[in-house]
Amino acid sequence: MKQVEKLHRQKEGRRMYKLVNDIRNEFKPYMTACRDSTGMVLNEPSANMEQWSQHFQNLLRDPNVMSVITQEMGEVEKNTERTEEEWDENEPPTTDVVRKG
Repeated sequence: MKQVEKLHRQKEGRRMYKLVNDIRNEFKPYMTACRDSTGMVLNEPSANMEQWSQHFQNLLRDPNVMSVITQEMGEVEKNTERTEEEWDENEPPTTDVVRKG
């Protein structure tokens, strides 16, 4: 901090702000904990990965979640279908187009 004050007194604004940013950017808190299904905090990376894996497996087993996903995927497919006239001659055809052909 003494360097910052010294640069401020010397009217070295650019160097002062660079030093302030360097000092401020040194400290970056990083949280790696999460909670399990019972509410306990998990700090170990392997336990966190296992908890996330279980969370997503549970989501994929939930029929309500899967119906929303399949419905949204159907909307995406409807919005991306093209007719033969819309295909660019330089663009390779998709496997669906080849199968239909």
